[in-house]
Formats: sequence, C-alpha cells, structure tokens
Amino acid sequence: MPRAKDNRKPIGTETCFKCGEQAEFLQVQRGKRVGELYRKGCECKPNQNAKPFEQLEWFNRMTRTQVDMIPFPYKSGAGVETPEEPEPKADASPPKPVENSGGKPENSKRGVILGGLFLVGGIAAALMT
Repeated sequence: MPRAKDNRKPIGTETCFKCGEQAEFLQVQRGKRVGELYRKGCECKPNQNAKPFEQLEWFNRMTRTQVDMIPFPYKSGAGVETPEEPEPKADASPPKPVENSGGKPENSKRGVILGGLFLVGGIAAALMT
C-alpha cells in the first residue's frame, strides 16, 4: 500500500559529517514524541534517536529554516541529564584487577539446567495441546 504524501517542511538543515550531503531535520507530528526531531534527507539512513541529549545537540547544531516549529520538548533543557564522568576521590586507590578463572562462571551449570527444564516443559506442553 503506498504511503500518504508527506507535505512536512524541514525546520532545520545541516551538512552531514559522514556523507557530506545536506540533511534535514523534521518534527514528529503525532503521538507520545510530538515535537521531537528526526533527521533524514542525506545518503545516510534516517535517524529517529529519541535520547534527550541527542535531541538538544541536534537542536543547537541545526541551521533553522523559516518554517514554524511545534514547541520543542527539550528546549529549556528541563529533564535532560548530560553525561558526566564521576570525579575521582582523592583517597581512592586504583581498582584491583579481577582474576579470570579462564572457565565459565559458577552459575553457568545452574543456568543450563534451568534452560533445559524450560525446554523440556515447553516441548511437553506443545505435545499435550
């Protein structure tokens, strides 16, 4: 079945750093993600990343067009946590290396046994129906 004609206009553009072509930013029009950005239009596949940090990065990086924009949910930065590295403690010693026993963990036998029981139970249930 053919898709409906999409008359959406891009609200922003940028030059793709991977392929060098012009990429367009559009906004989601319906649903839970209304107002969020998605990127398409260059040789790369469309990107609908919904992470707030990525959304803000796109919003700040794109070159705006004259098209009116739906209210952007992350414009103020509310509820967006930027990834930060924890500060090292002054009295903390470097982490000790974990010894590798070279084999499987001790819990692997238990997992294999439980997996086998589920498999046998599933086969028995399938045969009975």
